[in-house]
Formats: sequence, structure tokens, C-alpha cells
Amino acid sequence: MVMNELYGQTCSCCHHANPRNEASVSASFTPELMARLLADIFARKFNVEDEIYPELYEAARQTFERALQEGYPIEETEDADRLFHEALKNDADVFAAFRTHRMQNDIASQLLDEDGRLKEFRQFQKDAESVIGTYNNHWLRTEYDTAVLRARYAADWKRFSRNADILPNLKWMPTTSADPDVFHREYWRVGLTLPKTHPFWKSHHPHDRWGCKCDLEETDDPVTGIIPEVDYRPSPGLDSNPGLEPELFSHTHPYYEKAYPGAEKAVEDLMRYTVIPTREGMLRIHEGHGKHEREENIRIGKYLAEKHGYEIDLLDNPQGIKSADSYNRTLEMEQEYKLASTPTVNAIDRLIRDGRKQADNIVLWLDVDMPWEDVTAALRSRVRRCENIRSITIVRDGKDIMLNREEILTDGFKIRPADLK
Repeated sequence: MVMNELYGQTCSCCHHANPRNEASVSASFTPELMARLLADIFARKFNVEDEIYPELYEAARQTFERALQEGYPIEETEDADRLFHEALKNDADVFAAFRTHRMQNDIASQLLDEDGRLKEFRQFQKDAESVIGTYNNHWLRTEYDTAVLRARYAADWKRFSRNADILPNLKWMPTTSADPDVFHREYWRVGLTLPKTHPFWKSHHPHDRWGCKCDLEETDDPVTGIIPEVDYRPSPGLDSNPGLEPELFSHTHPYYEKAYPGAEKAVEDLMRYTVIPTREGMLRIHEGHGKHEREENIRIGKYLAEKHGYEIDLLDNPQGIKSADSYNRTLEMEQEYKLASTPTVNAIDRLIRDGRKQADNIVLWLDVDMPWEDVTAALRSRVRRCENIRSITIVRDGKDIMLNREEILTDGFKIRPADLK
């Protein structure tokens, strides 16, 4: 997709609807993030059609969350409108997910040359720069500014509804745009005024064209009637009234309409995860993650993410199916979390024995004060008898160490407090 194919003819001032520079809008899309994304796409570390790159999605999600907050601050939301505001946020998250899927696939389309051969990484990186620039600068700025305006319009519409008894009508006001839409210009030229309940407002409203900066004003002025129209069509993605339907961008947007194969399923899978705030790294939890283990697994996952910058997913735990607690995307391994609260060799042995049924890699959080000799003995004995165990990470008192199978089974193996960092 090229710019005018996606957004049509935006007005010359549409990128200045809000006083901010390009860097502040794209702040979440850091050079480090984009470098990791390119490296992971090139190395085929994830399936660009079936998965959504979590960090890239989170950058988009945060960006549109800021736009919603700027246009419709949660602090200014009436109690009765909180569910509507939450629905707007959820819609923004879905839009961010479809956008991410489209972007990562457009980048991946640069992997092969004209003969279908994989390019050298430097060439791929160079060719992908234009795609990244288009998404993170030109398109993102238009999307952000439009999201702010439509969120603000949604907030206005809620106010319109509350004031309907006093000011029953809406009047189309003049725009500040240097290049107004021809239909919108006619509306404000004649001072189009209609009741707030008129069906006209469902399909005609400010910000239903890219770059529009029109406004409506509450009034008790007389109704003017509807102006005859010829072939009036909102821009794709802007046809819904965000005050009536909780959509910052409707599903006619090209990110939905022209999505790559697999997008819908990838987004559906992604939406089952919730991001847990962390100072470093990333931690997400699936809606089906075990309720009984949820609190302690968040504790362990958050520690690992913040300590090492890991990207971790706490996974779905379907009933009746043995499955790992987490997938460490950074280390590319499933891990089972176990919390030790009884200071005995048998207790540690039992936790490792149970954990190896879920995953080959175990994280053992020691919430007990017990001799390191006992911990060492438990690890050696159980790992020797369980051939599938590949690693055990020990966490205690804010320090940790990852031990692989070979280390644990080495003659003279001991865990020393100084080994934990």
C-alpha cells in the first residue's frame, strides 16, 4: 500500500491537528525495537502470518492509548460512560493489532529478491527502511491525529446526549482546514442544523474524512433540513460515528479490509493476552492461565522480565492438558514455574518431578531458607532420573542462576550463594 492508496487525499494541514513533533508520536517505536524486529523476521524467529510480534504490537497499543487519553481522558468520563470508554480502548487495541500484522508482513515482503532468493541482511534492512518510515512516520502521524479528533468527538457526543433536553439540535460549524471537503464545506456554508436524534448523524459527522477538522455545536436554533447529496462516502475506516459506536477506526479500514492471510486468527489469539506492567522486558498473561497459580506466576514472570529484560508469555492452561506455565520469547523456551515453600529435599524433589511433566525447563523460586547443600542434592538426584530436563533456574532473595543439565550432572557440582547474580 502507498500513502494515497491507504488514506486518500488528506488535507495539507492534517498532520498538524495537534502541536507535537514526529518523535513524540512515534516514541514507542524505538530504533532498538525495529532492529530486533528486522533481525527476528530475517531469522524466521516467528511466523509473520500466524503470530503478531508482541513488542511491535505493544508500541502501537501504547500509541493509540495515548491518543485516546488525549482526546477523551478517562478522568473526564462520566461513570455511566465508563463501559463505552473501555469499549473504545478495546477497539483501539484491535486496530493496533491489525496494524501490526500488516506492518510486519509488509516488512517481510522485502526478504526476497526478484528471483525469489533470500537477500543478504544488509540489503533486506535497507529495503525495509522505506516500509518502516512510511508506517512509523507518515501513516502513524495521520492515524494518531485522527484518533485524537475522533476520541474527542466521542466525548463531545456523550455531552450532547446529556444536554439534549436543553439544546436538542446540532449545527455543523466551519472548519479550520485549509482544504475542506466539498460536502463538509456545503454543510457549514448553509449552517446545517438537525436534531441530535436524526439518523443523518449516523452516517455524516466530522472526522469521517481524512484530515477533516470540522466540528458540531449544540444549539436550539431552528432545524434547516437535509442537503441533497450525490455520491457522499466517508473515508474507509472513518464511516462509523465514534460517539454512537465505540470505534476509533471502523472495520472498513484497509488494515482490516486488505489484511494478510492469517490476520484475523493472529489478532484473535493476541487479544486473549493482557500486558502486565513491568519496568523492563515484557510480561503478558493469557486469559486462560491457571487461576490458582496466577498470582505466584505473575510474581515470578515479573521478576524475570524486570531482572533480565525477558519477553515472557504466561500461557493458556487448558483443563486436562499438561502444559508449561510460560514461554520465554527471549530464550525461546517453555518454562514451568515452581514455588518452594517447604525447606526439605523431598519437597524440592517433588516440585522438580512435577514440573518436568509440563516443560523441559524449570524455574524454581525458593521462598524458603534451607541449606544450599540440600538444594544441590535435590537437583542432582532428580535431574539424573529425568532425562527430559534441560535447565533449572534457581531464584532466591532477588538473585538467580540458570543451570543446564550438563552443569548439574558434573562431578563436584555445588550451588554457592556467590553464583547467584
